[in-house]
Parts: sequence; C-alpha cells; structure tokens
Amino acid sequence: DHREIVQLARRRLLSKLSYSTIVFQMLPPQFTLSQLQSVYEILLNENLDKRNFRKGILARNIIEETGDYTRSGNHRPAKIYRVVNPSQVEIIK
Repeated sequence: DHREIVQLARRRLLSKLSYSTIVFQMLPPQFTLSQLQSVYEILLNENLDKRNFRKGILARNIIEETGDYTRSGNHRPAKIYRVVNPSQVEIIK
C-alpha cells in the first residue's frame, strides 16, 4: 500500500534528523537559516522557535557563514550558510 510506504519513509527520515545531516540533501549548497528551519518545520510538522533553532544549529558547528547575503526583498539581507564538511553529509539512498 502506497500510504504505508510513505509513512515508513517519513518515520525513517524523521529518525535520521536527530543523528545525521540528511536534511542538507534537501537544500541547495548555500542556504539561509530560514530555509533550513523551514525544512525542519515541514518534516516535523510543527513550528520551531526561531531563536532556539538558530542557537541549536549554530552550536553544532556543521554549518558556516559564506560571507554572502541574500539580495532580494525589502527586508534586511539574510546571511548565507553552507555545510562545513560536505563529505560528511549523508547521501539519501
């Protein structure tokens, strides 16, 4: 049944969020913290506190600032990040 297959895949993906960097396979090579948080919120199906999410992600030292900023919109430009060691990013099989 397709529904069971999708549910199993989602459960496996959710379990990997806590111990792997699989989420970065769902993002472009360079991304904003808002984009990263959006992926987590979609997968977890819940809203995450912006401040706590950013603090937790940055404390893991798996991403770094590129020195670039977003260039679109009327808001303050967002910092752009990348994975520190792309070879450690788990490939979805």
